[in-house]
Amino acid sequence: MATKGRFVGVRCVGTDALTCDQIEQLGQSVSHLDVSKLRTLSASEFKNCAYQLGRVYNFTAAQWTALAEVAKQVLVVSS
Repeated sequence: MATKGRFVGVRCVGTDALTCDQIEQLGQSVSHLDVSKLRTLSASEFKNCAYQLGRVYNFTAAQWTALAEVAKQVLVVSS
């Protein structure tokens, strides 16, 4: 059985992929997540949560790059 990730402060620990529900719970604090955690967003979770992610104003350039990579997956899957 897979271990569910949980929040410790603003860090999400565990091996599960990041979900839209977690992003919504974090709000602006999502900008404190590691790039590697942002890359775990599935195409469908990204699509469901793109609005919330777009409202975050303090991502680093590396985090924006990681999110752009996920967005490209959405475009490829949708094509």
